[in-house]
Amino acid sequence: MDAAMHVVIPSRADWAIVNLMDERNMLRLAAAYHPDDAKRRRVLAHAGEYYDSAGGDGVSPAIVRTRAPVFRERVAYAEAVRNVSGPILETTWSIGMRSAVVVPLLAGSVVRGTLHLYMQNDERAFTHHDVDFFVEVARRLAPAIASAELFERERRVAQSFQAAALPASLPDVPGFVFRAIYEAGKAEALVGGDWYDAFELADGRIAVSIGDVAGSGLSAAVAMARIRQAIRSAARVRADPGVILDVADRAVLEDKEGRFVTAFVGVLDPATSTIEYQSAGHPPPVLRLPDGTLTELHGEGTMLGLRTGREGRGRIQNLPRGSLLALYTDGLTESTRDVLEGEQRLRAALRDGAIQDAENPAQMLHDLVLTEGSRDDVAILTIKAV
Repeated sequence: MDAAMHVVIPSRADWAIVNLMDERNMLRLAAAYHPDDAKRRRVLAHAGEYYDSAGGDGVSPAIVRTRAPVFRERVAYAEAVRNVSGPILETTWSIGMRSAVVVPLLAGSVVRGTLHLYMQNDERAFTHHDVDFFVEVARRLAPAIASAELFERERRVAQSFQAAALPASLPDVPGFVFRAIYEAGKAEALVGGDWYDAFELADGRIAVSIGDVAGSGLSAAVAMARIRQAIRSAARVRADPGVILDVADRAVLEDKEGRFVTAFVGVLDPATSTIEYQSAGHPPPVLRLPDGTLTELHGEGTMLGLRTGREGRGRIQNLPRGSLLALYTDGLTESTRDVLEGEQRLRAALRDGAIQDAENPAQMLHDLVLTEGSRDDVAILTIKAV
């Protein structure tokens, strides 16, 4: 819409608004375009409001019914009062709507909304020749709007599903502090399949996992929830990281969609301050020791969905008092598309002594590493030994 309106305004029209249909098939003001940014903001203050006059049966509803454009060489205020809601009319008339063309935004046979184009004073007016041009503009815009609405709808559903699948709370055990953050990508079209998890087992140990399902959208979020639940179920039966990953691998293969998943699973024993862990192709967590030394918890496992059997043995790492373990998905280090730079930022953030005392080290890591925001989903789980 922005690109199209930059072409149209001010060469073919002084300004424009877009109304879109809501779930009740009512038109709401959705966008405004004007070369004067102050005037554009004045109109956008009404975004989300109903455009049509209450009880009216004017121009916009007629366009929705007939799917035909409307042309007014000169707009009469008396007609505008019948068609436009009072608050919106007060603003738009003060800016200027002396000549108008209104065309439907048609995606197939469905009216998605209306495009209103105005000349704001008597110096210029539309002609009948302008109508065909704007009908063609709307014809090209409507499918893009429809696609954007579908993408956004799926994104909202996936985000809601993913939020429901992530843990509502983290373990509260003496000697360790768990913090986490999940953030959906800003630049990607759809939500991905990142997750983090930490939960207490019957014997007092803590199972932790973090991972990333390849792909995006609702299907990736559903796959993520299935794999996370498989890990939880397996950990409660046998808290062996290798066994847990084998169960998760079978859950991936049963999906029948040819996905692959990176994952890291660990079992933390608060009594011994150790964590037994194994990885399935996931970026290695980084442990910050009390003296600031950094060490990576490498695991040599293949990604879930590509494994050929049990792979290697679990490893054990001490978590001394004053240390901080950071688990993360690759959205943290790949936001700039330069993995080496991302890893350098991560290490610099962990070397910062302030992170050990931070109330939420996961949030601090996010803010220090992702200074330009995250392109992809990112999940971070931190475990602080106190």
